[in-house]
Amino acid sequence: MSGRGSTELREAEDRYSLRIANPRKNVFVTQLDEGRDEEEGDVNYIPIITEPASKIVETSANTLQKTLVLKKEIEFDHVSALLVAKQLEFKKRMESLEQKRAEFIKRQENYKENALKFDKFLKDNNAKEKRALQKYQDEVKVNNTKQEEINELTQELEELRLRQQKLRKMTANYKIYEDYLSKVVAQCPKNYLDTDMDTQVKAVLWRHEALSATNQNLLSHLVSQSEDYEEAQHKLEELHQEHNTTMLMLNSEISQLQTKYDKLQETNNQLELEVNILKSHFRLQKEELSSLLLCIANLAEQCHMPHYGPLQNLPLLSKLDMIKEFILEKITITQLSS
Repeated sequence: MSGRGSTELREAEDRYSLRIANPRKNVFVTQLDEGRDEEEGDVNYIPIITEPASKIVETSANTLQKTLVLKKEIEFDHVSALLVAKQLEFKKRMESLEQKRAEFIKRQENYKENALKFDKFLKDNNAKEKRALQKYQDEVKVNNTKQEEINELTQELEELRLRQQKLRKMTANYKIYEDYLSKVVAQCPKNYLDTDMDTQVKAVLWRHEALSATNQNLLSHLVSQSEDYEEAQHKLEELHQEHNTTMLMLNSEISQLQTKYDKLQETNNQLELEVNILKSHFRLQKEELSSLLLCIANLAEQCHMPHYGPLQNLPLLSKLDMIKEFILEKITITQLSS
């Protein structure tokens, strides 16, 4: 814009420059008058001038009013060009500021969206961690319950084994009596034991049968308890193995989630830093814009023109137009008065 204003100024100077026809020959006096009597009569002697040209133009009695008007018009064109350049510059800066404001709002929305996603991710991770911890606690309770059952079964099995050993010893001790009674029974008549007499031999035989049946029941129960114990032991080993596998998987998942959390935390910190930088930059631009608007408001208050209406209802561009019109009017008045 400065190049365009300079071009307009040069064109205005060329347009308003004075051209004098048949100029007289001007000679600056640098020597004495000796020997110059025979010079031509149309020579105009000009003494050396020490005053500036602008002062001479303004104070000289020979200066034409038109020359001053042309000078004021050149100054007016220059001021108009500068005002137009400032208006364009202000408009560009306003457009740039609006664009940066839109970008800032968009980035802020993106940051909010990322923050919401990150918060949701943290909540999901916390929920997964709670579920995994609850599952682990439930498995620990189940394992403890199974271990208590195994301990009870082991104790019961040990008691049954002791009882079995005791019964085997008793059976071995009574074996000689069983052999003796078997031989006696073999020697007795065929219908000897069918009598109604409650003899001691019959009572011993009944006792022996009862003990034998009890021994068989105990052996069967012992075998069943042994099988249950082995099955429970096998299930316990499976639970231990499953628990270890689950713990490894949970630890691996927790490690991955922790790594992802650290990365997201780092990204979040970087985004917060960028947001703070953008806020600081936006604050500086806002302060600069506020200062510029305040300057325009002050100028508009000083240059207020009634036909523009109330000052508080004027838009920004109307204020600039009013300031321009006021300056032009003042320049015109100055030209007319001079």
